[in-house]
Amino acid sequence: RHDRAWRFLQSLSFDFALLQETVVPSWAGAVWNSDRIAYVPRRTGALWGTAVLSGGSSLKTFEPSSDRYPWSHELQGASPITHTSDEKIWLVSLHSNAQPVPSELLLRHQHDHVLRCRHDGVWEIELIAGELQEILAEKSFFAGGDLNQSLLFDKVYGRSRNNWKAFANLAAQGFVDTR
Repeated sequence: RHDRAWRFLQSLSFDFALLQETVVPSWAGAVWNSDRIAYVPRRTGALWGTAVLSGGSSLKTFEPSSDRYPWSHELQGASPITHTSDEKIWLVSLHSNAQPVPSELLLRHQHDHVLRCRHDGVWEIELIAGELQEILAEKSFFAGGDLNQSLLFDKVYGRSRNNWKAFANLAAQGFVDTR
């Protein structure tokens, strides 16, 4: 099924594609050249990951430093950060886990400043968003993907407007929902 999806992408004319839960087929590098595919496995040893694919421009991967951007560094498989070689356009393909970040992982870095949608958990997107705000400041960027959140979840599942609050928190940090 991954191969079929990538074959479909091959039939399209596009500038950029943000892909989550993907497996890059072995033939893809020959079609797009390796400098037009930025891929990060979801975690060490994972067979699938998150990617940015360029229809034409070369991509460079931004490597967040562990001291300045600890969560973006720690959770790179959730959000590869790339830009065109001329740095005119920055792209972030987001894949936030549907479950809260495990408490043992939260002990590794500071997170009390993070805007949260719930008091009893923190999600990957919440940890990454504040750092992305700094990384992408004053840059033209496009970020998107699978946040495992939806405004409809609150209505259908009656989750006390937690998803609504998550989107409001992203908006407060400068992210615009373009749906």
